[in-house]
Amino acid sequence: MDYRELLEYLDIEDPSEFVYFETLADLLECEDYIEPEAYYQLLKDVDKDVAAAITEEYFEDILEGLPEDSGEIYSLLHQIKLC
Repeated sequence: MDYRELLEYLDIEDPSEFVYFETLADLLECEDYIEPEAYYQLLKDVDKDVAAAITEEYFEDILEGLPEDSGEIYSLLHQIKLC
């Protein structure tokens, strides 16, 4: 998937519209191959504060679905959230 196709897949016209949790989830959970250049072109122009906030929200949502005794995956995701 190239940059144009990625924007279409995410249903946005440009990186300034990358502001919603669902958009990040769609990006991270996409099963199609996305060219590295497309990721770079998208993420280099995304508002960094917005990206940080929705990324934190994304991992918090995952953590809420895991019991604390899930072992290594819980610890890994908790560490990512703290970064």
